[in-house]
Order: sequence, then structure tokens, then C-alpha cells
Amino acid sequence: MRSAVKKDINATCAEHVYGTTLRLPSDLFSIDNITTTCNQTYVSFLREKMRALQPIPTSAHSNSFMFVPTNLKSCSHVFLRVDSVQSPLSQNYTGPHEVIRRTDKVFTILINGRKKAVSIERVKPAYV
Repeated sequence: MRSAVKKDINATCAEHVYGTTLRLPSDLFSIDNITTTCNQTYVSFLREKMRALQPIPTSAHSNSFMFVPTNLKSCSHVFLRVDSVQSPLSQNYTGPHEVIRRTDKVFTILINGRKKAVSIERVKPAYV
């Protein structure tokens, strides 16, 4: 837009603002320098380099520590966090629910007489 010549003033907007013409990206390249033989050697060179690339192993930058209460390993009942949008003044946890089985990451609890597997991040011990 700023490099387009306006016919009524016979100049570009950039010439009026900056006092000179803008250097456009197309001015940096010359079409005459590109040859077809150069393209073929460049493509073969690029293919060789791409074949030689080796993947770099990734690293885990976020080793966030999650707090797990020590009583969670031995408690008989837990409270379950509700992970949905709720109305104000509603309870964030349901329960207490009886623990049927536990692993390092998953608890199996009884909710309304049915077994449900939940993440350890959603439970907290209930002191019943």
C-alpha cells in the first residue's frame, strides 16, 4: 500500500513520509541470477542434508510436584472434588466415599453404590 504509486501525485505515500522510496524485499533478489542447473544441485544438496538430520531427544522442562497427603495411602474414605463449573456457594467436594482399591495414581471408590475410578488429584482424605 505504501509502495504503490499514486497517479494524481506521481509518488508513493512512503516518498512523502520518509522522503525516499522504500526498499522492498523483491529489490533484494535478482531473477537473472537463478539458473535451472543451480536449482538441481541445490535440491540434491538439500536432500542429502535432510537425510543426514538426526532427531534430538526432548527434555521435560516442567517437573511440577503435586502434593499428596500422607494419610491418603491409608484412609478408608475420601472426598471427591467436583471438576465442573458450579453455582456460587456450592460444595466443591462430594462424599465421604468409601475406598475400594488404590494404586499410585488411581483410586476406585463407591459413589451411590457404583464403583468409579478417579485420579488421585481429585481426592483428599476424609477423617471419618
